[in-house]
Amino acid sequence: DASLRGSIVHAALGRFADTYPEELPTDCGAELLRLATEIFREYRSHPRVAAFWMQRFERFAAWFGEMEPNLRRGIVKSLSEVNGAMILDAPAGPFKLTARADRVDVGEQALMITDYKTGASLNTLAAQAKRGEAPQLALEAAIAAANGFAHVPELPVQRLQYISASGGEPPGAVAELKLDDIAAHAEQARSDLQRLVAQFDD
Repeated sequence: DASLRGSIVHAALGRFADTYPEELPTDCGAELLRLATEIFREYRSHPRVAAFWMQRFERFAAWFGEMEPNLRRGIVKSLSEVNGAMILDAPAGPFKLTARADRVDVGEQALMITDYKTGASLNTLAAQAKRGEAPQLALEAAIAAANGFAHVPELPVQRLQYISASGGEPPGAVAELKLDDIAAHAEQARSDLQRLVAQFDD
């Protein structure tokens, strides 16, 4: 189903970042496809996977191969599936917010946090995120501001973005959250969540 396909795509992108955290291979697209093929192999006997999923991923891998060198410009290290947490004060006791960021790119002076999507409309999602209706990236930025991500240095978040890995038309896309002040946006999301937790505690 769509959930399984998303998990496979996330696993492939995570494996790519883990294999090449600092220096990129000569052909990013071909290498991503090689890593994905290893993951897809156990599902290839399923007709839907063989007929559609691999072909869609091949298209995305070609797009990724062209885009990734640009996305990595100025990045010291790329980390995948990064676990993070922060504690919020609440009436019934401390509330622990946890997150697993799909990708955190560490630059010399700032961080970039990326969420991979395989189905959602990026423009719609980015608009919702700016309005505070899809607060995942904002809360991840709040965790980063609290130095709550493992193995991630305490640096300001300079960019929040979604990457579509649909493999359709277009095969991939990037949607950045255009915000005047990411730190303020993250603090607002943290405050909103803290207020929601307090309502549940009542």
